Amino acid sequence: MVDIKSANGQVTELYNQLKPIIISIVDKNAKSLDDIIKKVKNNLTTLTNKEIQDIILQLSIETYYFSTIKDMSILKQECSIALMKEKQASVYNGTDGTQATRNNQAVMETLDKQTVQILYNAVSNCMKSKLDEAHRIVNMLSSVLISRNAEAKLKGVPDNDIHNNFNE
Repeated sequence: MVDIKSANGQVTELYNQLKPIIISIVDKNAKSLDDIIKKVKNNLTTLTNKEIQDIILQLSIETYYFSTIKDMSILKQECSIALMKEKQASVYNGTDGTQATRNNQAVMETLDKQTVQILYNAVSNCMKSKLDEAHRIVNMLSSVLISRNAEAKLKGVPDNDIHNNFNE
């Protein structure tokens, strides 16, 4: 019989060990993106068109730099995979017994490297999600600007006012 409670406890323990590391890595590297997003969230209803334009530019610049950081996390993930496979092959080749015994021994002796692979896979996925969401927010803010401009034109607001101050 499968001991689900015990297995779930082990999963939760590993999750609780990895979660703060992942959050720390992602938060440290995404701080500038998060700061801009918080600024939007805190001033959602009062942002002028000029402020929205500035935020779009800031987010675009930050996503440019963040994409390299995200790609480097993928490199770290790939390095962890390579090291795990190297260790598994070394253990497999140095173990006597049947193929199943050798495979099992290789897996058991590389649990640490498998955990690091899980860690960097999660970091990479979190960073990808942050980058995707930042792009969505840029698109959403652009849509808000387009809507505001169309609405202002219908109301006869002068172009100068549309681009600088109109936020009704």
